[in-house]
Amino acid sequence: MSICLTFISAGTLLQNVPSELHWWDMSGDIEGSQGLRLLDIRVPQYGELHGSVTMTCDFKLEDTKLYSVKWYKNDFEFFRYIPDNSPQTQSLPVPGILLDLSSSNMTTITLIRLGFNSSGTYRCEVSTEAPDFKTVVGSGDLSVRGESPA
Repeated sequence: MSICLTFISAGTLLQNVPSELHWWDMSGDIEGSQGLRLLDIRVPQYGELHGSVTMTCDFKLEDTKLYSVKWYKNDFEFFRYIPDNSPQTQSLPVPGILLDLSSSNMTTITLIRLGFNSSGTYRCEVSTEAPDFKTVVGSGDLSVRGESPA
């Protein structure tokens, strides 16, 4: 799995780190990341056809308020969590995505009934409220495997 973490502060790209690692510990000081840190993003490398997968996006807020957590597949938004909205969670239609909303929240999403079109790059984007508008982003690739009925 390939993970790319990007740290953005007030719209300025500060760091872009590609890696073959499955896990990142962002506990060290990174310029511009005070107030919001991405601790861990987990996107399974493989999912089974017709099965389910759980993805996580763990972050830490320090003296700032969460604005939103959004998930994207191949740059198309399919899930958002906004704590000040009612309801707090919203699912958006994207081909290949079927969410179990009862087990999807601020840090975790579960995709069910995977199809081959569920394969792709999944990105989690976490943003804080004004005045800082800090954003951290992490991503990973999921490949769905299995056999189609003949």
